[in-house]
Amino acid sequence: MTTTMHEFPGKPDAFQQEAPLFSADPVKEKLILAFRLCAMLKLDDLTYTHISARSQTANNTFYINSLGPLFEEMTPSLLVPVSIEATGKTPQSVSNAVGEGLSANVTGDFIHKAIYKARPDVTAILHLHTPEGVAVSALKEGLSFLSQFSYHFVDNLSYHGYGGLVIAGAEGERLVASLGTTKAMIMKNHGLLTVGATMEEAFFYMYYLNLACKVQVMAQGMGKVIELPAAEMRQEASMQMRDFEPTLGVRDWQALVRKYKRDHHHAGPQHNVMGV
Repeated sequence: MTTTMHEFPGKPDAFQQEAPLFSADPVKEKLILAFRLCAMLKLDDLTYTHISARSQTANNTFYINSLGPLFEEMTPSLLVPVSIEATGKTPQSVSNAVGEGLSANVTGDFIHKAIYKARPDVTAILHLHTPEGVAVSALKEGLSFLSQFSYHFVDNLSYHGYGGLVIAGAEGERLVASLGTTKAMIMKNHGLLTVGATMEEAFFYMYYLNLACKVQVMAQGMGKVIELPAAEMRQEASMQMRDFEPTLGVRDWQALVRKYKRDHHHAGPQHNVMGV
C-alpha cells in the first residue's frame, strides 16, 4: 500500500526513513525542525530565544541559531557552530541574503556553552520566553503540581534566580549550578529551559513544561479553590509517566513532523524567505 503524507500508516516509525527536509546531517535536520515546530506551535519570541544541538561529528561543538532570523526562517545555513571550550563571545558568523553578518545570540552562547560543558549527557537545549512560562516564572511559588502535565517535573525541575541577561561566563556557570542534574528549569522572571539526551526528549519536556504553566495560569485565574492530589500520588504518577515509554518524546515528535509536512506541503529540501 502506498502511503501519502496525508494518511496515517498505522505505525509512527513509518516516516523515519523519509528523505530529510533540510539537511543530510541528522543533528542539523532535527535542530531546524525544532525551530519550525516551535514556530508552528507559536512558542517563539520574535528573533529572541534559542535552541541548540551538540554536533555528532565535530568534537566539542554545538550548533545554535544566529541572531536575526525568526524560528520559521531557520535553515542549516543560518546555524552558527560554537566551540564548547572557547572563552568569550563566539566569533563565528553566517551571512544572510543581503550579506550582513549574523552571529550567535551572545546570551544563548554563554547559556548553552556552559550547559554542554558541564553536562555530557545533554545533546539538545531549548530556551523559550512563552507568556505562560514567564508568568509562572514570576510567581514566588513557581510551578504548582496541579495538573498531570506538571507531574513530568516532580523531582525533575530546578529554578534559577534572575540575574539579568546572561552575557558573561560567570552567569552561565551559576545557571549550570542551578540546573544540576534536572532536565527542566524555570528561570525566574525570565522563561523556561529544558535539556535532553535527544532533541525529541528536550522538545517533549519544553512542550509539557509550557503546557503545565499554561494550565496553572488558567486554573489560578478562575479564583477558585484548587484541589491537589496527595504528594505520594503525584510522585507515583511521575514515575509512571517516566516509565511509560523508553524513547521519551519520539512518538510525539514524529506526529508533529507529519503535521508540519501536511501544513507546509514539504516534499524535499526547503529554503526560507531570507533566501538561504
